[in-house]
Amino acid sequence: MKKRIRQTNKKIKKKWQFLLVVVLFLVSGYFFVNKGDMKASKVLGEENFRTTAKSKWSEEEGKNYVKLEWNTIRNVNEVGYQLYQSENGSTWNKRSANYGKPIKVLNVYFDEDERNNSWIKELQTESSIGKNQLKINSESLNKYNENPDSYLKNSKGEYQYDVIMMIVKEEDQTNKLSQDAMEATKLFLGSGRGGLFGSNAIINMQSEFEDTLDINVIESTELAAIDEVKVINNGYLMKYPIEIKDDAVLTTSSTKTVERTTTDSGTTWLEYNTLTNNEYLKTSNNIGIIQINQNPTLDERKIITNTLYNLAQVTSDKFAYDQTIKDDQAPDAPKISVRYGREDDINIEVDALDNGTEYQWYVEASNKSGVSQKSNIVKETIVSNTAGYFYEVTDSATSKLIEKVERYKDAYGKIGSESFDRYVASSDNSIDYKTASAFTIHENDSEKYLHVVAVDRSNNISKVSSQKIEELQKQVKALPKAVDFSVERTQDEAKLINLNLDSSLNNQMESIEIQTPSNAVIKDFKTLKLPTKWYSYENSATADSKSFTFAIKEQNDLTTITNFLNSLRFTVESQKNQKGSIRIIFHKKVYTSWVDPNGKVHYYTYFSAVNPWLVAYNLAKKETYKGLTGYLATLTSLEEHDHVYDNIAKKSGWLGGARIIKSDNSKINDDPKLLPIITSYALNEPNWYWVNGPEAGLIFFNKKKYTEGGKAPNGVYQGFNNPVTGGTFAEPNNTGYDSSIGGSGEHVLEFAQESTTKYWNDLNANNLGYKTGFYVEFSEYGNQKEGIEVTDVYWEADIPQKISLKAYDNLGNPLPSGNLLFDQKLMINKKETITPTKIASYDFIKLVMPEGEYVSPLELTFSSTFQEGNLIYANQKLTVRARQIITETNDQVVIPKQGYGLLESSTSSGQKKDEFSLTMASSVDNSIGFDTRIITFKFDEPIYSFVPKIPMNYELVGYVLSMNKQFHSPENSSKNPIKVDVSTNPEFWLTIYIKPSIKTPTLYHSEYKNNNLGLIEIK
Repeated sequence: MKKRIRQTNKKIKKKWQFLLVVVLFLVSGYFFVNKGDMKASKVLGEENFRTTAKSKWSEEEGKNYVKLEWNTIRNVNEVGYQLYQSENGSTWNKRSANYGKPIKVLNVYFDEDERNNSWIKELQTESSIGKNQLKINSESLNKYNENPDSYLKNSKGEYQYDVIMMIVKEEDQTNKLSQDAMEATKLFLGSGRGGLFGSNAIINMQSEFEDTLDINVIESTELAAIDEVKVINNGYLMKYPIEIKDDAVLTTSSTKTVERTTTDSGTTWLEYNTLTNNEYLKTSNNIGIIQINQNPTLDERKIITNTLYNLAQVTSDKFAYDQTIKDDQAPDAPKISVRYGREDDINIEVDALDNGTEYQWYVEASNKSGVSQKSNIVKETIVSNTAGYFYEVTDSATSKLIEKVERYKDAYGKIGSESFDRYVASSDNSIDYKTASAFTIHENDSEKYLHVVAVDRSNNISKVSSQKIEELQKQVKALPKAVDFSVERTQDEAKLINLNLDSSLNNQMESIEIQTPSNAVIKDFKTLKLPTKWYSYENSATADSKSFTFAIKEQNDLTTITNFLNSLRFTVESQKNQKGSIRIIFHKKVYTSWVDPNGKVHYYTYFSAVNPWLVAYNLAKKETYKGLTGYLATLTSLEEHDHVYDNIAKKSGWLGGARIIKSDNSKINDDPKLLPIITSYALNEPNWYWVNGPEAGLIFFNKKKYTEGGKAPNGVYQGFNNPVTGGTFAEPNNTGYDSSIGGSGEHVLEFAQESTTKYWNDLNANNLGYKTGFYVEFSEYGNQKEGIEVTDVYWEADIPQKISLKAYDNLGNPLPSGNLLFDQKLMINKKETITPTKIASYDFIKLVMPEGEYVSPLELTFSSTFQEGNLIYANQKLTVRARQIITETNDQVVIPKQGYGLLESSTSSGQKKDEFSLTMASSVDNSIGFDTRIITFKFDEPIYSFVPKIPMNYELVGYVLSMNKQFHSPENSSKNPIKVDVSTNPEFWLTIYIKPSIKTPTLYHSEYKNNNLGLIEIK
């Protein structure tokens, strides 16, 4: 007996152990499955059953919602579950638990001819404004009065409608509910189900409904016909399921009587446009009153649709999606930080934490015994998260950026992603994503200001963050750089100097991209000796730059990287004096870039992770680079195909091509997320098409098999491994049946077939036998704008430019020598002392730059801009061409064979300096040539005067002076003293005209011995 007891106890013990394991498994499983979600909602106390709330985001709707779930209570009665919501924990309102579910409506019409049935039917068709979300049955008041429960309930006695609607003509004040119908309607509303009533219907039934309705009509006003209402509350009832513009003015059917309701109860959504305190639509929990006639306008039908939907508040389900919540709190003012940069080229990172609005919920229900049960209260903060940033640089410390951003809002209060300066929001339904972004400002005016605001996905605008440019420049100077270097240049070859890499980069980065200006390249790039396991490729060039990438994943320690970068040389190939810089970028992944024929840049990377095609599609969509959303790569030209194959992994990987379609026969169209189960798709589509990216929907092959005559449409590229492309196989071939991987056929695109060729192949979406990774592409399309990748680390340094100085004389004539070119070991900000060359017969005056400024002292600084200047020399060679001509000769006076004179130099102020003797030919023939004398003069003594030595027995007739060779005659002579500024006239022609002053010579003339004196007569 004891043995049996022990065995029984042992069995019981094992049973409890087993149950405990099951419970632990289920609990741990719950947390494992949900570990990726955002933090759980906070539970405030425990009640009869458990409710949870989880904040969600709908990218399609562009709004927050909350998913609520609760435990089922036993024997819940026909009322079902009622959801309550509060923002402060004290004031609670009923909310619809039926968002996303079809709503059943009983329309009770008051006139027998069913005139309202036509527009009622329009609300519930797929193509109508109701979008098939309303299921409306109509019945006349007379029949409803006879047996109301036969309409409200099904054969089991359960309510079969979510909302009852009663609208009466404006002039109809007679039709009323029967007593039975009144009681049945009150019970229906008391169960939490909704009721939408025309105001005239309420007037007819007000006294009977006083203990049921929270809204009562208290006043009626007669006035001229009015047919417009305005939205005064832009809340949830105006947004779902039909979105109505903020503060919209809507057209209504004309009315002449306006009823006013109690002002201290319920929520007013619309008022008549020309009146105040005359409500058009008012709701209180599950009851609504609308001032509408039986032939409503299109605008009114939209209002009715939204109202019916929001009044349907109870449910028999154990879940609900609350769409009435909203994040109405703005993000924090953005944090501005400097990442790196230079004084006039600063890279800014901004980030802003979004704030949310707190809501609380609980669920209430009763069992069939009438016992009311209430769930715990659950609290959740609704955050939409930061969508992006706007910024500007202005002269003022104050900014009107918020007003500017407000103007970007459309009629629904939304800002399109294309309007943002930097857009960071996720393209899927994620709430938790990185919100940091970066941009570069090019500004060297330190007195200006940078202003930034953040905007969340609910279009709340933050306060402005402002920073003076001067402060940002100080931060740049004080910032420790992860990458730092300068560039040294000798002639047309450059290298990196003073390279410094921060330890944070050690073994962390997968590729180095080096960008050079369009006129420069990495020297001997194709024959570079790379570290072990590195590989390199040249990216597609832009109009302004060239790009070279080194994949370093296998050996990325700082020592290897530093040694390699220091060994590089850069060659300036053309436009040798063009301004440019060298940029080195460290990437977290290996990227290549290609510029399409339209000039748009595409980026590509390869993921070696092996996943089914549908999973890879979703993973690609989660990737971002430079603010662009990733997608499985689409290769639409041979050039693009070859570029990706040559520059990335050359390994098998998924592309964004397929011939699968959705179960509704529509194509995959760049969807943010796909169901990852292949059986959810149709696999018999013959056409291959690009499923994502800017080419989404483009057919590139028209058959399942090449052997069926499959080919690309005219002008469309296909890269399958078949004879048309130069391949050796006949792909696609649609072979391979394997039930374990999703059945027969091959229906998605593989790149680099089996890693042995560049061509494409068709594969089953679940086929992982070839260890297929996937290729991700990033490009601007739709509203996306390329920005700066916040995970990139880079530094950019200018290439120093040469200094060229040309020698000229002071008249602007180039000199045959004296030019200077500085092109050795050039560095930015390095100073160079200028030593002019000594040139015979020339005196250096000054160094002049193109803008006309003089350089003193003689020192120039190397910069990123090519500098040219002029070395000005004074011409010190004075050429004097002179002669002496005798006029009025007679035989008695000896004709001098030479003329004599003196050149005297002086300063510009008249101070005398040097003297030069001058001799010249002398003749009575005015056609004789000039004697030439070369004199070296000083530039600071430019004034020369001439003093003639007149021969004995002669007197001066005059001078003729010309600056060029021309005919001189005594008629043009002058006795005015000769004075010439030789700094501007370094050559002149001078003729001295003299004549005898006596008729008989003196005895002792200098030329006496040549005289034929004859007989001397003595008196």
